Amino acid sequence: MTIYNRKLQVTQKGEITLLPLDEILYACCQNGKTLVNTTGSDALCLAKPLKEVEETLAPLGFARVNHSTVVNLKHVTKLQGHPERYVLVNGTHRIDVSQRKYPHIRQLLTQR
Repeated sequence: MTIYNRKLQVTQKGEITLLPLDEILYACCQNGKTLVNTTGSDALCLAKPLKEVEETLAPLGFARVNHSTVVNLKHVTKLQGHPERYVLVNGTHRIDVSQRKYPHIRQLLTQR
């Protein structure tokens, strides 16, 4: 998995798709598969572990918010800290933030 011209190169079934980073809302692990959720289409299933996705995207404004989800910080519209910790992504996707990750996510969001 590589980045080319602000696009994530995803290979699925022999086809290469260039997915603009700005369209990626979040990536999550479900049933051992990594799903990339975007603004415009259905989730893409990747044959890469979430850790590899995180390592590729972290320097580009993405952060892991819990054990199984990496979010695009540009699409976070709300950070809730008490009594429940979560981020609202694109105004519609509520994703829980782990207690351990919350201070880091808060710091990243206040720095932008």
